[in-house]
Amino acid sequence: MPNPLLLVLALAGNPDVDEPPVHAHDQLVCPLHHHNLVGVRAIGVAAFEEGAGRDAKPQGGFGFAYERTLVPRWLELEVSLNALFSEAGPALPVDILLKKPFHASHRFDPFVGLGAVVVFGVGEEQFVAPGAIAATGMYVWANDRWGASAELDFAAVNEPHGWVYELEFAAGPVLRF
Repeated sequence: MPNPLLLVLALAGNPDVDEPPVHAHDQLVCPLHHHNLVGVRAIGVAAFEEGAGRDAKPQGGFGFAYERTLVPRWLELEVSLNALFSEAGPALPVDILLKKPFHASHRFDPFVGLGAVVVFGVGEEQFVAPGAIAATGMYVWANDRWGASAELDFAAVNEPHGWVYELEFAAGPVLRF
């Protein structure tokens, strides 16, 4: 039986950093040569508490993200600082994601990611809650520096009163440099 890890690595692509750009006619416009990205985003969340039935608790907010390419065309690290607001009070999630980019073209970059989240409750109920997060999304580029991001996340967070499952959508402008 083939080793599943080797299959994943084979399908993920070649992380050779010395390869020429695969989709850009010029290194100056190839997004693979930009190793940093910053963005702001509006966030909408539907949060479901374990054992509380099917009703979602809506939350909304904003966030700031920084992304760094670790291995070109293969691995990126994103750290995002967010502020969410709901009936229960404000929360400040910090997400750390390892992302696999798929540079489909110089205008479109989809990705998937896995990581950790820590939620800081700062309202009447103060807490620190760890969790895990999975993400999928895309960047659409207007030019070689400016674009827009759209991301869909699923997070499981172990808050003091039990597990909370969150479906999050975030979108906003990004700048790469």
